[in-house]
Amino acid sequence: MVPFAERRLSPGLKPGVCAARKTSINAIFDKFGLAHTPEYSRRVLAVLRFLST
Repeated sequence: MVPFAERRLSPGLKPGVCAARKTSINAIFDKFGLAHTPEYSRRVLAVLRFLST
């Protein structure tokens, strides 16, 4: 099933939107000091950090 937000985009816009979304998400993780490592998911680390505060 295709996510709701991506169904309405024309095929030409999808790569640009996906790249922009990845850039934004990476910027948020970097802001919180969550480095990209193959051992741990940054999303899980972000949730654990949130729950510990």
